[in-house]
Amino acid sequence: MADLDFGFDLLEGYQGAPKRYVKGEKARHFTADGRQYVDFNEMRIVLGQGNEAFNEALCKALQGDTSDHRSSAEAELYRHLNEKTGGIFKACFLTSSGSESVESAVRMAKKLTGRTEVITFWNSIHGRTYLSSCMSGVKKRKVGYGQLASGIIHVPYPKDPGEETSRRCLEEIKAIYDNGSAHDAAAVFVEPCQGFDNRFASPYFLRKLADWAHSEGMLVVFDEIQCGMGRSGSYFLYQQTGVEPDLLLLGKALGNGLHISAVLMTEAPEFKDRAIFTGGSGNDVLACTAACEVFRQLENGLLDHVKETGDYLLSRLNEISDAPKVAQVRGRGLSAAVEFTDPASCDKVLLHLTSKGLLVGRSGCSIFFKPPYVIEKADVDLLAQALKEAVSQL
Repeated sequence: MADLDFGFDLLEGYQGAPKRYVKGEKARHFTADGRQYVDFNEMRIVLGQGNEAFNEALCKALQGDTSDHRSSAEAELYRHLNEKTGGIFKACFLTSSGSESVESAVRMAKKLTGRTEVITFWNSIHGRTYLSSCMSGVKKRKVGYGQLASGIIHVPYPKDPGEETSRRCLEEIKAIYDNGSAHDAAAVFVEPCQGFDNRFASPYFLRKLADWAHSEGMLVVFDEIQCGMGRSGSYFLYQQTGVEPDLLLLGKALGNGLHISAVLMTEAPEFKDRAIFTGGSGNDVLACTAACEVFRQLENGLLDHVKETGDYLLSRLNEISDAPKVAQVRGRGLSAAVEFTDPASCDKVLLHLTSKGLLVGRSGCSIFFKPPYVIEKADVDLLAQALKEAVSQL
């Protein structure tokens, strides 16, 4: 019988053969031959490898009643979400993945508004299921997989946070909607920080976008599946923008690797309109327990650590901002990126970082960094030194 071709083997050739780790500790992974790698590309297990308090919380939950009925962990999670958002959301529905949250939010927005279209952005992610991948602005999610879902309007995302760039982008969005749609959009879905390459929209852009969307009768949906839950240095990135979205989508970090996501709504839909949220396993006891532990650790100093270490990360990255081949350095909290002027330069830097045992992400001409929240300044120093070495050789 032939061996199965496991999914991780499909990554061969991206950054070399897949590594088989035998041990993990905080932001580090260890292989059987004694090599260690520092992880700057971890969106899910944000509490780090071998987090004892997290493991103890899950073991305790396993020893109790793990049925799918309402649990104390679920009630506690709702309390955390309500407190950390200041009570602006009136309803919360738990789902099993970010893609599921996106698709549920699309259907709910259409149900509530009676409209048929949604607006989403170039370079956005949103998910891997059929509708969410059709909404994605990333070509590899769509090209070659057949006909796309109807009623999706793709618009540009600002390349930089400058006010003039944002203003021009908004004008282009309005023109595309005016000339390329049925004028029937139920919602605009926006990542306040695009997860594909850690690109931030300015508060100015997001406020003007929300004002326009509401004037056109649309709901505003913030997809914070990758940038929420402390990643940006606050519990949620919308809290830094001055915009309160009508729907907020959470995932990835919410369960520290367990499959739980959430749809929060400022207006609770009528009971008859909630059918899309019935069933499923989003309120699983283990997943809710995991999410509660993430909140507990964020409350007990981890969020402060994210902000402090994130500021340090950006300051160290800015040391190479004037290098000839560096086009842009950007970041907020533990979400940052260095963009290069050409793909070849980006390739060389990526190869050097990988050779130093630094695990990073790459998108286009950008190398991005999303480390677990327990990353230390000493780890940041290793990255900064390797980047300096790499750009000096370009």
